[in-house]
Amino acid sequence: MDEVFLKTRLEKFLLLIPYAYRIAEPVARAPKGFAAIIERDPKGATASAPKKEEASPEPK
Repeated sequence: MDEVFLKTRLEKFLLLIPYAYRIAEPVARAPKGFAAIIERDPKGATASAPKKEEASPEPK
């Protein structure tokens, strides 16, 4: 597969992570494709992911 395509796919996947993180090692070639190493960001450890509110039906 195209190298640019695989790198952008991995970067899009990293955007789905709901916790604060920092990239310890950038996206690089690995034996089975591409890989990146991420670590929890201590500055953003107190912030949590936004939760979706469930719509509850109003009682009638």
